[in-house]
Amino acid sequence: KMSKKHHLHLTSACIGGCSLETHADHLKQAEKDPAHKPYLITIWDSADLRKKNIYQGNVLELLKNNKYDVVTIQQASHYSWNYATYQPYADTVINYIRKFNPQAKIMVQQTWAYRSDDPRLLPGEKSWGFDQQGMHERVRAAYHKIAAEKGFELIPTGDAIALYRKNTPPYKV
Repeated sequence: KMSKKHHLHLTSACIGGCSLETHADHLKQAEKDPAHKPYLITIWDSADLRKKNIYQGNVLELLKNNKYDVVTIQQASHYSWNYATYQPYADTVINYIRKFNPQAKIMVQQTWAYRSDDPRLLPGEKSWGFDQQGMHERVRAAYHKIAAEKGFELIPTGDAIALYRKNTPPYKV
């Protein structure tokens, strides 16, 4: 139970499937044009989690207008297994966070492997050449690498999903 002395705001800036490259590009665009608002912003308040403020906005205005304790970053799941897609875009995003919220702790939110029946994980024309376990291993390695390089803590969501999958019956269509 949350104490009345403490008040928590959770903010989400979302574009589904958004890569670090796209986040970096949107930050640069918002700097040139504050009317550039491609994100669905959702803000929850711990005083009443049923109430939320939802609007179109951009991450730059969030960083300029708020002082966050924690900011999380993550790569789009379809690129998350390939570390080559992280940089230099992660550095651009991190630099914006540090410029406008130097007090914020930056954490890396690990994504997870796709379902075992995803066409990219099955043999065939669209295959990436590895299965669900192979994707998990690659995702895990890439996230651990960026976290270690930057000295950030990792939120191991992908590891939690892998553990859950290991301890439950396999998914069936």
